[in-house]
Amino acid sequence: MTITKKPSLVLTAAVALFLILAGCNGQKGSSPVSSTPASGETSSKPAQPAPSDPTPVATPAPTASPCDAAASPKRCFFSDPFTVSIVNVDHTLAAYHVIRLNIEVRNVGKASVITAYQVNTGKGVDNLGNGYAVKAVPTGIPTDYGTRTDPRLVLQPGEAHMTTFEAVGYRTPQEPTSFNYDMTLDELGSEKPNPVLREHAVYFRDLTPAMPGGK
Repeated sequence: MTITKKPSLVLTAAVALFLILAGCNGQKGSSPVSSTPASGETSSKPAQPAPSDPTPVATPAPTASPCDAAASPKRCFFSDPFTVSIVNVDHTLAAYHVIRLNIEVRNVGKASVITAYQVNTGKGVDNLGNGYAVKAVPTGIPTDYGTRTDPRLVLQPGEAHMTTFEAVGYRTPQEPTSFNYDMTLDELGSEKPNPVLREHAVYFRDLTPAMPGGK
């Protein structure tokens, strides 16, 4: 009768421990893993932005205005195709301040143009903040009332026309020395009923007529 001997548990455990120790020694002798990505792999670092172009961007030159060559550019306003120029400012001092502006409207465009004053758009205010009532109907220029337009004033290229506007203000203990004036000129169509094609807002600042304290 042959008796087969089973391996001892102590021997089995010793063999397992030996294999574990041999594996740890093998890992200690291996080279570290390189941090450089292999060929064909993509780096996780974000792409660096390209350096900005230090060359400054050229600023376009401002468009020249016909008022630049005027005798008094401050008293000239350009709204294509018009120049509106204050020729002189008269001042009458009685119970009220009466400011009278003699204004030249010139067509500086290359085609004829029809124009008229838009009623109730004239506004005046002096340097003390006092408002001036503007005469509803100026002298020498047709007036538009809403959709009722007046196409009588036709300016050919280069042609000018004179008109007069008046503004009236109360007397105050302190006399003003300058004032602002705004108004609107309509550009009208040539076909009846001559509709308003464009509204030209015109404004002047720091006008100094011959008035007490003025220059």
